[in-house]
This record gives sequence, C-alpha cells and structure tokens, in this order.
Amino acid sequence: MAHLSVIEGDDRGTVFPLTGAVTTIGRHPDNQAALNDGAASRFHAKIERRGGQHYVVDLGSTHGTFVNEVRTNVDLLLAPGDRIRIGSTTLVFETETPDESKTAKTAPPGATPQAVDLPGETIAFSLPAGGGPAPEGLSDQYTERIQRVARAIQSLFDLDQLLTTLMDTIFEVFRPEHGVLLMHDKEGQLVPHIRRPDTGDWKVSTTVLDHAIEHRSSLLVSDMTVDDRFSGAESIMAQSILSAICSPLVSKDKVLGALYIDTSSHRLTYKREDLALLNIIAANAAIAIENAILVQEKVEAERLAAIGVAVAGISHYAKNILAGIMGASGLIEMGLQTGNLAMVRETWPILQRSNKKITGLVQDMLSYSKRREPNWESGNLNTLLEEIAEQQGARAAELGVELRLDLRPGLPDSQFDHQSIHDTLLNIAGNAIEACEGIAGARVILQSERAGDNELRVSIIDNGPGIPDDVAKKIFEPFFSTKGSKGTGLGLAVARKAVQEHGGKLLLESRVGEGTTFHCHLPIEPPPSSVTQA
Repeated sequence: MAHLSVIEGDDRGTVFPLTGAVTTIGRHPDNQAALNDGAASRFHAKIERRGGQHYVVDLGSTHGTFVNEVRTNVDLLLAPGDRIRIGSTTLVFETETPDESKTAKTAPPGATPQAVDLPGETIAFSLPAGGGPAPEGLSDQYTERIQRVARAIQSLFDLDQLLTTLMDTIFEVFRPEHGVLLMHDKEGQLVPHIRRPDTGDWKVSTTVLDHAIEHRSSLLVSDMTVDDRFSGAESIMAQSILSAICSPLVSKDKVLGALYIDTSSHRLTYKREDLALLNIIAANAAIAIENAILVQEKVEAERLAAIGVAVAGISHYAKNILAGIMGASGLIEMGLQTGNLAMVRETWPILQRSNKKITGLVQDMLSYSKRREPNWESGNLNTLLEEIAEQQGARAAELGVELRLDLRPGLPDSQFDHQSIHDTLLNIAGNAIEACEGIAGARVILQSERAGDNELRVSIIDNGPGIPDDVAKKIFEPFFSTKGSKGTGLGLAVARKAVQEHGGKLLLESRVGEGTTFHCHLPIEPPPSSVTQA
C-alpha cells in the first residue's frame, strides 16, 4: 500500500497511509497527514491518486513544497523513494509495506537543520555554527569533501594564503556561481576579503548575512527566485538565485568572518547536506584562521621585540663611537687653536679609527638587512687565507698569538664573492686572535681542505678559552655580543648570512677550556639557482 514515511522532523518514524483519493498534508489537525511542524502551512500540500499513480500538489504554501530538494509549482508525479520536504519535515513516498526499522535508519541523527522564519526569504534552514561531529547521515562523498578542505588548510599559517586556499577549495567542492569570504576590517566591520567573481554588480543579502551572524548559525536559503518580497538591494541577483548558504566563521565564541555561496542553476541547488558540510568546513576554517592570526601576531611581536633589541644595541655602540669622535674632534680643535700640532698628530688616528667603526657598523647593518646575490668570481681559498694571515699577522704578534697556515696543497679554484668571503673569514680570524689574548702558547690556525665533490672547507681553529653552550646557542643571533660595548653583535650574523648566500654553511665547534673551531663550507661551483640569477 502506498504511504508516506516521515524521516526528518518532529514526527520522525510516523507513517501516513495513502488510502483515499486525496491526502492533505499540513500543520492543521484536519489534515489526513497532520504534522507537528511550525514551518509548515496549515494546509500545505496534498497527494492525489489518479489512475493508480500519485501526484503531489502544493496548496499555495508560504514556504513551498520540495521534491528531492527541488521546489515544485506543478502537479508532480511521484516515484517510489522520492523525498518530499514540507517545512522542516521530510517524508519519503513508498508503495511497499512500510518497514519501520528501515525507515529509522534513513534519518540522520545528530545535528538536524531546523526551519527558521526569516523575513524576506522563501524557506530557510539553520544549523548552529561550530561544526561538531558530522551527521551520520552524510554520505562518503560529503565526508571526503570535508577531509579535502581540512587537508588543504590545516598546515597554512600565512593568513592570505590560507583564505585564498580556502576559497579555492570551496569553489571546487560546491561549484557556486558566486562566493564571498568576509572578514573584519580595522574598524570591526565585516567587509569582503575575497569576492568571486570580482566583477559584476552583485552583493550578499544583508538579511541572510545579518541572521547568520546574529544567531551564529549557518543558513540555507532555497528558491529565492519565486519570492516577490526580494528586492535588488537585499540580495545577490535576486532575479536568478535559486539557493544560497551563509556560514559564520566562529571560534571560541568569537565571530571572525563569514562564508557565502550561491547558485542559480536548476541542476545544482543546495541541500541540507550541503548546509551541514559548509557548517563543518566553516568551523574548521575558523580554527585555522584564528591560529594563523595568532602566528601572525606572534611574528609581529617578535619582529618589534627584535627591532627594540637592535635599536638598543646599535644606539649604545654608536653612542660610544660618537663619544670617541667628539672627544677626538675637541682635542684636534684645541691643538689647532694653540698650534700644538703634536696633539693633532696624536689624536688624528683616534678619529680615523672611530670613523672606521661607524662605517663598519653601517655596512654590517646594510649587509644583514637585505638579501644579496654574491658577485661570483673564480679564485682560490688558499690565496685568500694567505692574504688574511698577512693582514692579521701584526695584530696576532702584538697579542702574543701564533698565527699559522695549514693549507691543502692543490686546492682547486672555486667560485665565490671575494669581498664577502674575505670579510667573513677576516672577522672570524680576528675574533679568534682576540679570544686567545693572554693565553700561554696561544695559537690560531687557518686551515683549508676539500670536503666533498663540490665542496671546500675553511676552518679557523684556536686554543682559546672556548665558548659555553648557552652562549654558543646564541652566537649567530643578530645583536648578540660577548664584547660588551666593543661589539655590535652583527659580525657573526652577517658572516653566516654571507656564507648561506653562497649556498654554504657556517658551523661552530667549541669546548670550554680547549678552544673553538669555525667551519666554513663553500661550494666549488655556485648553486644552479644562483647561476640562473647571475
């Protein structure tokens, strides 16, 4: 016997037999199929039997009658298994004997979209924002879509990249005609962050958006085209939109933004399963967005903190240099006024050293602050180490340090930026010599060797006091210095950056009481990317 089985709504599990020629459906008790559904009209629809076949007829209901999620305005012939949606109730038309256990399984438990009264809309269904577990009734296809979106956004912490990827994936999954991702601006207003397509005169329905945000619920609005209460200012192309979904992005009870999609295709109207799907996606996206915002804020805080440390370090060092310049300038001026040229000659080197220091500080800041492509030239690292030994020889002898060369015979020529690598090795060698001051039998060795098919290694070895582990961990950080007011803390940071720009590595080995070794690994030939850029 033909019958209607309720699979969604307050009357779930109820079976209405279709025994007469006409069976009316609605919320009024006089209906043969009376529903406990406030969203249904008093006399909403009827089922007519004509010549052994059954037709569903809408009776001018407020919110419409839907068969298989498509609104019908004509007498529609029913086939076994067709789903009829009236208000928030879904009934299945069957011609066989009802099987209550089978019927119960078709109703997805968990979050069920509820009908809501939304002024200006034809029919709307709502789900509380925040996602929760996926309803058991969702098909494997919907579950796979949820997983696809989660995979796409879960590891992204750049906010713009995250939002772009989110919209890309939503368009792949839902294939909407229009889509908008709204975020709060600096004034706290929701504004479109991504709008697709970004051309044409269309906008989001403020009625739908305001309801979704105010109630923090995802909203499905169906058959917008048949309701003459729509106005152009209230909807996105109300003349042609069939269905739309709006989901607020809510995390920790805070609305971060909203997602909106719509379609005007009769072959693609959104169902309540799509509402549940976008609701879950919005919940996952809100968490990912909040994480990205937190990461962004942390990076910004660290950047500002680093700037503070940099300004403090640079200003302290620069102040000491300027004090030297001012003092020397005063003495030179005094010597010139009194004709004491001996004072001028004695003070002039102090002024020159101070000028050299301030020039070096500026150069280090420039070197560290921007990416620089090495000026690749052919040369030999043995020759470079010999130059450094010659330049540092007098200083080493002055401090009682033996400066020794240990060069690999036949070391092949290689490509490197002569000035950059020269300054790097000179700085490290100078640090090593100063670290050994006052130590009996102090020595610094400049060593070269081949470390691989396309790699050379320069090692600067000293038998000084060594570097404690807590200092070694921070030795390459910018503005970290063990020299107090004598250093900027940029030397080793700039040195490592220069080596890395060559595609190499600058490594540290040290033991307290035994000494320190810096290993500078450099390629023989430039990395392919550098050759292309050059």
